[in-house]
Amino acid sequence: MMGRVRAIENRRWLVRSVNKGVAGTVNDLGQPVRTLASGEQTQALSVRPKLLTGRTVFNRVGDWPALLLALGMIGYAVRVDRREG
Repeated sequence: MMGRVRAIENRRWLVRSVNKGVAGTVNDLGQPVRTLASGEQTQALSVRPKLLTGRTVFNRVGDWPALLLALGMIGYAVRVDRREG
């Protein structure tokens, strides 16, 4: 599930190869394209992921908006606490 979220967040295809578990590909919209279950070890998965360009807003700014908002809320709480105290 986290792989699907990362594919959507970064707007990139995800190709996952594992020793045990589910291997597969997820497109940039988070939809599974092809999967290979853990019991199908003798098979191979062949896929051509779409190479995409550009960056998402999250790629450009990262966690900075959330951090700035948190700092603003802390500053506001300190200000209100000083007024009441």
